[in-house]
Amino acid sequence: MDPRIHRIDPVIAELRDIYEHPSRTYHNLDHINGMLDRLKESRHLATRPIRIIELAIWFHDAVYNGKASDNEIKSAELWTRKMSLFLDDDPLEWGRRAIMATIDHLPNTDPDIQLLLDLDLAPLGAPYEAFKATTVAVRQEYSHVSDEAFRDGRRAFFSKLLQRPRLYGTDFWHDRMENQARDNMRREIDACLEVNIRRVWPEQLVFYNRRWFGQQAQTRIRHAAGTGKNGRRPGAGNDPAGIGIHNIYPALTGHTGRPADIETVHLFSIEVQIHGENARACLSNIAR
Repeated sequence: MDPRIHRIDPVIAELRDIYEHPSRTYHNLDHINGMLDRLKESRHLATRPIRIIELAIWFHDAVYNGKASDNEIKSAELWTRKMSLFLDDDPLEWGRRAIMATIDHLPNTDPDIQLLLDLDLAPLGAPYEAFKATTVAVRQEYSHVSDEAFRDGRRAFFSKLLQRPRLYGTDFWHDRMENQARDNMRREIDACLEVNIRRVWPEQLVFYNRRWFGQQAQTRIRHAAGTGKNGRRPGAGNDPAGIGIHNIYPALTGHTGRPADIETVHLFSIEVQIHGENARACLSNIAR
């Protein structure tokens, strides 16, 4: 280990102050300490000195602004600027690449970068109540966006992750976190959809889900929208605001006629009858 690394304490103190800022409700010192603890638990996977991986963890969220899209880039730049005083070129470049890899958390051929990525995604695989707490914490960091935009963003992010063959690249964390993480994200997607069904009714009905089909889907929508078995809201009578569900059917690419794969987000083409006229609300161009 480069002896210069032992003079890093003032830099760590500076980073600690950054992570303890009141605006940091998720990307804070608890997140860093959680990653460091999990690194200790899986240190046998590391091929580089543990101290170098620890330092990359400290820097990976050093710059964070919920309104910006270049946080990782700026964090990597800060790493290079600060750590060039303490590290040789090889570990310095490795740390930069590790921080940049947290932009999209794609599988990485470098085992130490993959380990860092797994540690960063570990909160997804926490027990569901702890997972929900992280959602609340992240929501506070995105207080500048509407509830609808936040739900849509979370749903899109989780849907994209669920399409991957595996979330965790190391077998160690895959075996411990994968199933719970996928279950957590599916439940969160369903919760977002339930809210959105209520939000859009009765002006329009827009609905997409992973596994509701036919009569089951009709029943679930009626229940969420507060409509009776005849397709009208209870007590609506001849009220022109009453909406009847004329028909609902799956429009699934390559999956028509059978339940969709549980982890694949599909489209539903939904036809509703409003004032005797059919209005069709379709979701399209959903990223797969």
